[in-house]
Amino acid sequence: MRVVQDCVDKTVDLATYSDGLETVVDYAVVMVECDCPHVVTQALHMALHRPIGIVLKRPDVCIPDGFKVTAILDKQGVKYIDSHYRMHTPQVVLFSSGTTGIPKIIRHTIKSLMCKIVAKPHSVWLCAYQLGTFASVQVVLSAVKSNTTLVYTHAIPPLKVAEIIKKYCVTHASGTPSFWRLVVPYLQGINSIQFITLGGEIADTPTLQNLKKACPQTTISHIYATSELGAIFAVQDCRAGFPVAWLHTDKAGCVLQIRNDMLWVKSNRAMVGYDNDTIDLDKEGFFCTGDRVEIVDDRVVFLGREDGIINIGGTKVAVEQVEMHILQSPFVTDCLVYAIKNPILGAVLGAKIMTTDEKAVHTYIENTLSGVFQPRIIDFVDEIPYNQAGKKNRNI
Repeated sequence: MRVVQDCVDKTVDLATYSDGLETVVDYAVVMVECDCPHVVTQALHMALHRPIGIVLKRPDVCIPDGFKVTAILDKQGVKYIDSHYRMHTPQVVLFSSGTTGIPKIIRHTIKSLMCKIVAKPHSVWLCAYQLGTFASVQVVLSAVKSNTTLVYTHAIPPLKVAEIIKKYCVTHASGTPSFWRLVVPYLQGINSIQFITLGGEIADTPTLQNLKKACPQTTISHIYATSELGAIFAVQDCRAGFPVAWLHTDKAGCVLQIRNDMLWVKSNRAMVGYDNDTIDLDKEGFFCTGDRVEIVDDRVVFLGREDGIINIGGTKVAVEQVEMHILQSPFVTDCLVYAIKNPILGAVLGAKIMTTDEKAVHTYIENTLSGVFQPRIIDFVDEIPYNQAGKKNRNI
């Protein structure tokens, strides 16, 4: 297969494990520096076909003291650290985003990571996620399973992304909703894309429908997944949330419940466990996702992360819910809502907004949001700040 980064093709010889991987013995543990897509591709292919442990280390993650590996793989090849160290049961190790604290060390089997992956012959896969995240692993493994082409576009300007999609005739493209909001204006006239997937953040209805309008022949799929539980479900009707009918039913090995406005999931493709934290499962095997939800008519809609709730004068406000409301304005390209410390109320809302009409957005916010839900400081900006994972950075 081939891997493309910044329009530079590199053929990856998966059969011979180039870059020194052929010297790695079974049950060794290889730490992979996730700054080069062809290196990550080779390592995951090896994990798919041999009993090898893989640790996917993103550049923004600090490895804790005492964490043992056999070797390190980077663009220069394999460097042995402890040639005698072995892992009894081969696993793929990921790290959580760490947006709310120290990144958690998450262990999966290659089987749990492959549960939802099907080979797609003649496909071309675009990955806009940071390498080493759960979402990126799913895209890379899909390309490896299909033995086709992987195009990597993380942190590339949206106009250039559209040009790359057209140049390489991308058929399957994946990124966060924030990524797609920026790219969608440039998708007109691109006909190669058969599937677009969104993950990692809440997918709002305007974003989904704008994608469908730009690519009417394309299947638009909002994937709900977590690093701990794996890929849970995919929604393809271009509406936010998921059907109420999916609650309390077994959907391909996953069961969904709502408890105290929180989404709980039991998954047959969940992680093996954490290294540096305890697994908070109930007696039935359900895991609290940390996502707040509510039922609206026939739909379960996401309100935001529990840790994204702020207290404003005694009222709980979900910043992502306010953000989704602002995104419904046809004049808003993207926005970021965040908390600002306030000596009287504890906090107030601030907003950074990309727009084509500042006056219209001011009027929309004044007419549709009130009290503590109305941002007190609004900055109109040319771009929204994102973290390395491609998610909005609220730590302003």
